[in-house]
Amino acid sequence: RRPRYLHFVIFLAVAILLPFLISQVKPVFLVRRYTVVALLPFVMLVGPLLWKFVSRVPVQACCLALLVAVGLSLHQDRVSRNSHSQRRTARYLVEHAADGDVLLFTSLSRASIEYYLRRLAPEKEWIQMSFPAAIDAHPGWRDLRAAANRREVLEREADEVTARLQEILSNREATKIWFFYGCDEPVGRVLRTRLDRYFARGVRTDLHGQWFKEVLVYEGRSVAALE
Repeated sequence: RRPRYLHFVIFLAVAILLPFLISQVKPVFLVRRYTVVALLPFVMLVGPLLWKFVSRVPVQACCLALLVAVGLSLHQDRVSRNSHSQRRTARYLVEHAADGDVLLFTSLSRASIEYYLRRLAPEKEWIQMSFPAAIDAHPGWRDLRAAANRREVLEREADEVTARLQEILSNREATKIWFFYGCDEPVGRVLRTRLDRYFARGVRTDLHGQWFKEVLVYEGRSVAALE
């Protein structure tokens, strides 16, 4: 029996340590998805126990009920997100955002939108920026507490982003700024106050997804900024 236990320990260690080691080079851990990493060890632990101590009929009944419940939950989730999702937002951008427009992301909104844009329109090019820029180091994680404690750094970075956007629009490199906003508001609000001050609000959109509550569109400089 010792070799069997040894195999179990090895598989358990590999299932946990391998994703951790990969994450040091390429982020694989995403917020709310940590349970996926623990799924295989959990199955390896619970499966033999159920096989040994519980009869087959209750186990099969529970598995069937679990499959039905998960299937219904996934269907309901898909239906509820049919009108508002990252995929729909990306499709809207493909249809309405011009080449060279600025896509300005906050929170964890960039990864999924960028993924769908690459699939839907790989030939189109936009200027993509994240605020704060540190999020790009790990697109699936952000430290809100650290960001809140670095208020002065955020203010300075927001000023730099605003200056760059003014330069981009003045050189006509872009015509619109698409600002993904709403989640992590204490951080995103630092930049939004500057966008509202220096740029004119354009068309209204009815877009929101998992990591953004709205997409604000800015077109050109505001009257106050020109005075």
